[in-house]
This record gives sequence, C-alpha cells and structure tokens, in this order.
Amino acid sequence: MNEHSDHETRRRRSFFGERLWVVLLPLLVVTSLTLSTWVALLVRDERDAMRRRELEAGIERILAGSSSELGQAIESTNRAQTRFLVESVAKMVQGRAALYHGKGGLLAQADHAPRASETFEMMSEALEEILVWGPAKGIGGSKVGEIRVHVPVPAQAGFPWSLFAGILAACSIISGSVLYALARCLAPMQRLRHVFTRLGEAGPDAVVVPGERFAEFGQVREEMLDCLDKLKERQLRAEESFVEVALSLAREYEYHREGAIGHAQRVRRYASWIGERLRLPPGERDALEVAALCHDLGKLPAMQIESTLDIEGIDAATLAETADVLGKQTFEQVDTMHPVLGAAFFEAMPGLEDVAQIVVAHHENWDGSGYPGNLSGDEIPLGSRLIRIADAFERAYSNATEDQSAQDVLDTLAEQKGTSFDPFLFEIFREEVAVHLLERRRLQVTLKARKTEREAAATSAS
Repeated sequence: MNEHSDHETRRRRSFFGERLWVVLLPLLVVTSLTLSTWVALLVRDERDAMRRRELEAGIERILAGSSSELGQAIESTNRAQTRFLVESVAKMVQGRAALYHGKGGLLAQADHAPRASETFEMMSEALEEILVWGPAKGIGGSKVGEIRVHVPVPAQAGFPWSLFAGILAACSIISGSVLYALARCLAPMQRLRHVFTRLGEAGPDAVVVPGERFAEFGQVREEMLDCLDKLKERQLRAEESFVEVALSLAREYEYHREGAIGHAQRVRRYASWIGERLRLPPGERDALEVAALCHDLGKLPAMQIESTLDIEGIDAATLAETADVLGKQTFEQVDTMHPVLGAAFFEAMPGLEDVAQIVVAHHENWDGSGYPGNLSGDEIPLGSRLIRIADAFERAYSNATEDQSAQDVLDTLAEQKGTSFDPFLFEIFREEVAVHLLERRRLQVTLKARKTEREAAATSAS
C-alpha cells in the first residue's frame, strides 16, 4: 500500500515543479536557436540589400556624369568616340554597357564584367545582375539616346557564424536570467507543495515549517502554522477516539473468549518492561502499548463464527464433528489471519500505521516459521518481537500450575529461544521478570505485614 502511494505521488507531479522545467528548458533552447538563426539571416540579407543599393547609386552617378558626352557623340555620329565612351562606362561599372539611339537602334556595346560571356543572355543566366539605365542628352538637353548598364551582383555572403554565436550567447544569458528569476519565484511554491505533500502522506505530526525557509510567506506562514496545530489537535482526538473503540472491541473479545478481562493488559505490562529497558522513544512506546492491548483484535470474525455456532446449538468443542454445518477450515483460516485483519483495522486510521505494522507481525517467529508473512530475524518489527515474547509468557504463566514459578515458565519458553523468540530480547525479558516479580513479592509481603499490624492493633485496642 505504501509503495503504491509513493508511486502515485511520484506520478502526479505538480506542473509548477518538475513538469515546468521539462517543458520550459527545451522550449527555451529551441527558441534561442530559432531566434539566433532568424536574426543572423535577417542581418545578412539587410547587409546584402544595402550593398546593392550602394552599387546602384554609384552606377547612377557614373551614368549621370557621362550623359552629356554620350549625347554629343550620338549627335556627331562619331562612332569611334561613341565606342570609346561606352567602353569607358563599362570599365567604370565593371559590367556590360549598351548605348541605344533615341529611335531604338543599338549604337555600341562593351563588356567588362568579371565573368566574360559570349552573349548577354548567357551572362544573365549565370549571375544575378543589376540593370540601370540613363538618358544620353544632346547639346540642348534633349534626350537623344539611352545607355543601359548590366552589373553582376556581388556574391551573397555566407552564414554569419560569428553574429549567430553572439546572438545565441545573448539569448542564453537572457534565458538563464529568466530561469533564475522563475526559480526564485517558484521556490516558495515548491516548498509549500512539499509541505502539503508531506501532510497528505504522513499527517500533520510529520510536517515541519521552518521559519527561515518560509519567511517570504509572512502572514500566510503564521496561518499555516495555526492550521497545522488545529489539524494535529483534531488528528490526536481522532486517534484517541479510534484507539478507545479498538480497546473496547478488544475487551469485548477477551470477555467473550476468556470469560475475564486482563490478558491484553498483562501483555502490555510485560512488553512495556522490555520497552523501558531498551529506552524506546515515547512515540514507539505508545504504539507498542496500543498494539499489545489490541493484538488479538483481528479475532473478532472468529468470535462471530462462534456466536453463529451457539445460535445453531453447536458447541465450539464439537466443531470438528460438525464441519459440514459451517466448516472447521473457515474458523481456522480466520483465526490464522487475525494479525492481518487486526492490522487492517488500524491502517484505516491515518497516524496509526506503526501500530498496524506491529500487530500484523506479532505471530512471526525469529526463524521465519511464523505467519502471516514468514518474516525472520530483524525483518520482524521490534514491537512485534516484544509482543511475541510477552504474549507467550502471559498465556503460559496464566495456565501454570501452583507449583510452577515464573522462572519455571521462562525455563520452558527458553527452549524456543532462537526459533520463536529473539534471543537477545528474551534474555532481557527474563531479567526484567526477575526484577519486577521480586519487587512485586516484596510489596505483597509489606502489605501483608501492615495488614497484620493493623489487625493486631485493633485486637489490643479492643
């Protein structure tokens, strides 16, 4: 049950806890890479566009300076001068230049592009070009022709890795700052989540709210502490009421089966002797005493079976002969499983899990031959080992004959040391029995002497 609860707790993580970082970290990495790539490409394209505009402006200035000379050459019909001027323009722009007459006829052309080509069509297919044209003005300022210039665009720059690295570094710094700020903001919520998780798993007694870690909550922390105090008080009252019900049921079972009440009380007293000798913490000692008082609580279903037999007129002693009526095996199974049934009773109440662990294993043997879990050695809870010894001693001592002392009973039980009982704890119990029974005999002698003195005084007075 505890493993299942832990699994459910791990599975249902808070979104403001681990899940947030699982989503946020990859998102920030992808966003930083995408943003850095996009900005780097955008800057590269903008630089290329700026170089293109600067190139176009330079060509326009060259054409504006040559416009009047080209116009005069066209008017003078001096072909040599025309070709010379066109060649000059082509050299200056490092491209192809062509001069057209106002009526549309080609007058001259020249090619000084970096990549030589036989025709203008092949050149235009090989490289992207800039086309700029300008008028050729005559003496009167009128347009007498047009010059067209084709200049290859400089090759596009490669990917700007240095710029990309810089932008990525800046994004990483910003992302780290965001994560740090978010972690600082969520840290109190994480601590608060841990408090409520612990409250749900172990109850209010296991929750500690340190002031230095919850100082940022201010008044909320004070209200939380007040709420925890009230929860602890209610939990304590609920546990006390639950234990009272369990004790009442255990006494009812004792009275029904034994005809008298006292077995559980004596088991509690014997187990507490060892607990005091071992100096168990108060919480463990309380759990031990409750478990000792209620260790046979799981036998209530067996009592119901007996009640059914009584109603039908069947004596429990003749159950073997009347197995067909109810079934001897059913009774024995319930009696064998009473540690599990008793533990289930206490597991139903949060805060009494320690009692349940002791009750469920109080019939386990040191060598692993017990039931219901076949635990052995230190696998058996300490409280269960103490009750195992105390329960066996109480039953043997209660059924002992008049000529048998407690030491005789212990000597008989010592044969089971190392098989049924923890050898170390059994020796401690033997010592404690000797001490407490000696004190008890001394007290009885003292009380008897006082009673005799009172009777003698009363006789002399009369």
